[in-house]
Amino acid sequence: MNHLVIHGSSLEQDAIAKGVNSFVLEILRLYPPGFVRFLMIDPIGLGQNFASFHQLADYDEKLVSSKVWSNKRQIKDQLDKLVEHIEGVVQKYLRSDYQRNV
Repeated sequence: MNHLVIHGSSLEQDAIAKGVNSFVLEILRLYPPGFVRFLMIDPIGLGQNFASFHQLADYDEKLVSSKVWSNKRQIKDQLDKLVEHIEGVVQKYLRSDYQRNV
């Protein structure tokens, strides 16, 4: 499993937000429609850093979550739902037919 973690100072916040937005756009360019979905979390910018992506919901509401999550409790709830979904996919569909990378 691959992860992307970005660290920076508050002075670099705008550059980081632009970089993450570019990364999301590149993913959208590389994969066919409906192949990826985004859970947008922005506790620093209170959702402002990803607000432009909500236009994607005009085309398909499944592409982005209903909002950009910024509250600690809401973020935890959304991540819990995501983990539950992944567990379901692994147990119901993938079972032992895939190689697990940890």
